[in-house]
Amino acid sequence: YGEAAFATENMGDAIASGLVGWHQGSWHYTTGVNVYLPTGEYHESDPVNAGRNYWAIEPSAALTYLNMQNGREFSAMAGWTFNDENSATDYDTGDELHLEWAAIQHLSKHAYVGLVGYAYQQTSGDSGDGAVLGAFKGQALAAGPVLGATLPLGGTRELVLNLRYYDELDTENRMEGDGWFMTAAMKL
Repeated sequence: YGEAAFATENMGDAIASGLVGWHQGSWHYTTGVNVYLPTGEYHESDPVNAGRNYWAIEPSAALTYLNMQNGREFSAMAGWTFNDENSATDYDTGDELHLEWAAIQHLSKHAYVGLVGYAYQQTSGDSGDGAVLGAFKGQALAAGPVLGATLPLGGTRELVLNLRYYDELDTENRMEGDGWFMTAAMKL
């Protein structure tokens, strides 16, 4: 196949989310749920699809400790994704547990550096007539550096930037590879 055979420019699945958070001194807590709706473009014969063609629900919880005196932050977030069956392929992706963590040193009000990582474990095997390779349980571990900046834009407006690199240390039954991620968010 040529590169163009794998190209797609369609909208992916929609995600409905709810989140509740609270604080107690230097401790910050959140809990929430994501519902992945099969709204994205999907064609059974295409090797690459923007949508997954199945529902999923993902409860999660997060914890952050931020010491404002020395600028040290430790955060962790765990989520468990419960996947439904793709009716077009009769493939039921197993449920997935993931843990993400960060250890950050704030250098100032506007910049930080640190380490980030994640652990992923498929907790139930793939199933259905489409699962011709068997249970195919996946797992992965990764870690790497993070840089962040908050740029004042005037008034209460800010641009928050985050650049992360993940070096995959251990991967089984998943696509393998290191990755760069950049996020940008604007506070109005």
